Amino acid sequence: LEVLDPEQNARFSDHFLELEYDLSQVLFVTTANTLATVPEPLRDRMEIVRIPGYLEPEKVRIAERFLVPRQLRECALDPDAVEWPEAVTTAILRGWTREAGVRELERRIGRVALKLARQRAEAREAAEAARAAAGAGERRRRPRLPRLVVRAADLPALLGPPPFETDAATLEDKVGV
Repeated sequence: LEVLDPEQNARFSDHFLELEYDLSQVLFVTTANTLATVPEPLRDRMEIVRIPGYLEPEKVRIAERFLVPRQLRECALDPDAVEWPEAVTTAILRGWTREAGVRELERRIGRVALKLARQRAEAREAAEAARAAAGAGERRRRPRLPRLVVRAADLPALLGPPPFETDAATLEDKVGV
């Protein structure tokens, strides 16, 4: 508040360096995800510019085109070997994220991809052990594993219980909602 006060910012004193600065011609730019945590006296001195985030359909498209393939590749999974329906991304958006951007969405997709990679590794290990037990003299070849399928119903097991509940009021188009 002292920095933004026009009466005090011409002779702002830095307590660490113990120097005075003239901040009267300085433009301060800050960001916040929510205004609820910004104190009212500070909000009164600010010009607030709201920049909207993505809509849900836009987030789904971003996830399909970029986030899901990138996270699967980072976990050493072939994106073509994983079936990831749009309903899964929509369920993650509604139950596990509440943000204007897609950072948390990407983190959640990454957690699912890690668990899929672990399942794939465990399945490969089990298939190789079964082959070794069945015939020790056979030629060693990597077992062909079935395509991985992610379902929205699997998400609580993969991500834990959803921290956000989508109620009917937020899904219905009404005046004021």
